[in-house]
Amino acid sequence: MPISYCVVANKHCALAECEYLAGGPPPSGTKKVKEIAEQLAKKLNFEKRELEMDAIDCDGKTYSYLVDDEIAYICVADASVGKAAVTAFLKHIKVQFEEQFGIRGKMTKLKLDMQRDFAPMLKTNMEMMSSKGGMQKLDALRKDLDNVKESMQANIGKVLERGDKIELLVDKSESLNSSADAFAKSSRDLRRALWLQNVKMYACAALVAMVLLVLMVLYFKKKNGSSETSTAL
Repeated sequence: MPISYCVVANKHCALAECEYLAGGPPPSGTKKVKEIAEQLAKKLNFEKRELEMDAIDCDGKTYSYLVDDEIAYICVADASVGKAAVTAFLKHIKVQFEEQFGIRGKMTKLKLDMQRDFAPMLKTNMEMMSSKGGMQKLDALRKDLDNVKESMQANIGKVLERGDKIELLVDKSESLNSSADAFAKSSRDLRRALWLQNVKMYACAALVAMVLLVLMVLYFKKKNGSSETSTAL
């Protein structure tokens, strides 16, 4: 049994754990293993900003831990298990935990708050490590996850790029709308100016016509007056 116990914890309490693999009673010494892992978790520095990894040996078991972003990942493995395999295992469950719970993991104070959701995942990973070619399977799974992540990041990049193009189109549309509004205002001002000009022109023409009419009336009155005077004489 390469990995006999695994636990994920924050500075307040254990969040999820897996004591044994397939069905049946827990392996002998599991209680002691849990106690040692719990004591180890209490001594860890959860406030460190940089990732921390180390291991201690006790009673033929290796207690390996990884602390990052206020979360500790601890596993207990047989001394025969290589450091590279344990490191890959801890990093793998770290990625899975962060993707599933995010900031919630370091905020909760409820003991085994993620047990129901994450313990089955711990069990699956422990079984994978115990199976033949487990390390290769874990590496393949990690590569698949990395490929999915890269694909998602690429898609997000394309969406953001399209968003920039859409924003540019919106800006152009707003600019065109502003230009259209300005053109409409200019057209209204021009029509108003032309209308006022026409009104003034018609008014001047009417005034000239009235003056001419008055002059003609006065002229004919004067002429008629002269004719009447001549006749009277």
